[in-house]
This record gives sequence, structure tokens and C-alpha cells, in this order.
Amino acid sequence: NPSGNKVRGKLAKSTNLLPRLRTAVRAEVSREIEELLGRPAKIARRGSAKRRSAKRTRRAPRRATERPLKGLFPSGKILYSRYKGKDYKARVYRNGTIKVAEGLYRSPSAAAKAVTGKSLNGWRFWKYKDRATGKFRPIDVLREK
Repeated sequence: NPSGNKVRGKLAKSTNLLPRLRTAVRAEVSREIEELLGRPAKIARRGSAKRRSAKRTRRAPRRATERPLKGLFPSGKILYSRYKGKDYKARVYRNGTIKVAEGLYRSPSAAAKAVTGKSLNGWRFWKYKDRATGKFRPIDVLREK
């Protein structure tokens, strides 16, 4: 047993007795409760199906998220961006979903994350071509209107 060695040896053919010990303790506690109170005891096991289903019911129901670009581009639009020297395009559909590569996203930030792999403000990341001036403008200016 050298100093600094935290790993201890195991005996040959030894097994983990903890599951057997837990079962034996539960059985003994159930027997004692039944003997004292005269009725069978209900002891919940760790991770039992009853507890797992209770966790599922406590979870808040999933809400339908609003598509923030819905209605901004009634006829659809192409969004543009440049990241690490490469140009990217995304298509905005009438219902507000954004298609980048092969994925559909509900928000500009989610679509930007699909391109960059990191979280960032998609409202500043994506730009559209303004028909009046012919210049690229961030879609963030559309939120201000």
C-alpha cells in the first residue's frame, strides 16, 4: 500500500454486495413497519417507474413558440450573411420559418447558430437586401418599425 496510491486492490471473484444489502434492508424495514402498524409498508425504490412518471407530469407543457419573422416578409425573402469569409444564404418562408442548408428554424438566432455553431444574435447576423437602396441591412431594423 504505497503512500499516495488511492486505488485499492480487489479480491479475486469478489462481487458488489450493495444491491443485496439494499434489498435486505428494505425487506427488514417493511417487516418491522408491518409488525408495528399491522399493515404492509410501501417503500419507494430509487428511480421507480412511479417516481419517473411523476416527474413527467410536473413538467410544464410545451408551448408553441411564436415565429418572430412571421409577417415581416409576406412573399418570402432571402437572407444573407458572411461568416469567416464564407457567404451564407437563408430563405424566410411566409409562415416565418427560416431554412438554412437542410434545417428549418423558428428564429433568426437559431438559424445563425446552425451556421456558426455558437449562440449569437441572429437579428444582427442576418441581413436582407433593401429594394429601395439596394444595400444590405440587418433584419434587426425591421423590429424597430
